[in-house]
Amino acid sequence: MSQENPQIFLSYRQKYSKTALEGLYKRLVLTFGKDNVFRDTKSERPGTKFPSMLQEKILEADRVLVVIGTDWVRRVREGEMDWVVEEVRLALLNAKNKPRKKVEIIPVLVDGASFPPKHLPPAIQDLSVLTPAVLRPDHFQADADALVHSLFKKVIPKQIAKETLSRLRPAAKKRPHAAWVSCLLWSSDGKTVISGSGDGSVAWWKGRVRKKEGHEAPVQCISFTRDQKHLLSLSADRLRLWANSNSELLNESELLNEEGDPLFNDDEIFAFAPLGEVFVAAPKSNDPAVFLLPEAEYFDTYKRTTWGAHKRFVANSMGFSADGEIFAAGSIDGVVAAWLARKRVFRWAKGVNRSPINAVSVSLDGQLLASASGNGLISIWQLKDGSEWHVEAANADVTGMAFLPNSDLLVCASANSPILFVDLSAQTLLPAPPYLPNASTAIAVSPDGTRLAVGTPDGQVQLCSVK
Repeated sequence: MSQENPQIFLSYRQKYSKTALEGLYKRLVLTFGKDNVFRDTKSERPGTKFPSMLQEKILEADRVLVVIGTDWVRRVREGEMDWVVEEVRLALLNAKNKPRKKVEIIPVLVDGASFPPKHLPPAIQDLSVLTPAVLRPDHFQADADALVHSLFKKVIPKQIAKETLSRLRPAAKKRPHAAWVSCLLWSSDGKTVISGSGDGSVAWWKGRVRKKEGHEAPVQCISFTRDQKHLLSLSADRLRLWANSNSELLNESELLNEEGDPLFNDDEIFAFAPLGEVFVAAPKSNDPAVFLLPEAEYFDTYKRTTWGAHKRFVANSMGFSADGEIFAAGSIDGVVAAWLARKRVFRWAKGVNRSPINAVSVSLDGQLLASASGNGLISIWQLKDGSEWHVEAANADVTGMAFLPNSDLLVCASANSPILFVDLSAQTLLPAPPYLPNASTAIAVSPDGTRLAVGTPDGQVQLCSVK
């Protein structure tokens, strides 16, 4: 198996799960390349001899994804061949006969399918003991991302941080804003970068830049809706909904209470959950609160047990894991905490020091949490038990953090120093390339981990590529 070219075979029924299949196929191609993801586009013709080409592709595959929808098991007449069953049978046999190749078969459930399927043919009974992945219709993008990242981790060994950094090259830069870049977001296909700014504007960059204004306060966070067709932008004064295709403003809500007064203060911080289903607001005098979209209706609060002398968790930074399962926050007095996001169940809180926690980030596999204190201390936490290690960054004012997929590398934006690169294996800082800006206010990594977007205090966005 080539480390650069993992071979993935998609097994599916033509008549079912077309929307989910297309979405999964595009996401796989985005990460692994079209030449490395195979799916048969011909109709299944009962009674036809199983093509030798399909057999060859299955035997070459490192990973076989079996897409299972409702009514996946079907009846065939005696003497006819069920192509999908034959694909799965050959894949299971290949995995058994070639243990050194470590072929993996992964059932992928779509459209609410149950597992294992009822009346599974005897030839593929071994499928029933495998652990399935689930692509939920209302969380498709996050679930597909999680599946792809797990494949990435299993198929390709992690790259050494120094090697990744050595292949980072400048790509392009634009200055779409008049003030600091406050937040950055990549589209799921990795072709568009969206940025929000302290001047209240939002900009789309895909070849050319489209800039839209309208927020009277700094844009604090941006997020796609679950269908990726719309973008949400949030500031202390208003919530806006945009058409992602042409940047047209579709809806705007002023964030007011029943008396007509502002719902939030200018000093509150915000974070969208993945897919824009809820947002969290953190006042300076209370615990982080969850609000439902699109009406900005209060729903619940992220509370924690009393820890030392602290009766409330006053957040200074917040973030979610890519799948929306973990919510993490850093407080103004140096405490880092984690919750199960959807259930709002507190997991743990640990004190770092008395300096505010300026940034937090959760790794793509949901195993690590990174935090940065105002005094330049960068901490890496095991989310499972809260154990940690630290690196000193010489009083760097870290403003944002991101883990690179498939690399032992954490990237940190800093408002008063060059970008910081943390080698997670060696637990040390690496020197930044000279072409990167001397100060940065936001950072984001593309879904496939090959591009980096950096925002600066003067409103510039710079792109870099891992060649």
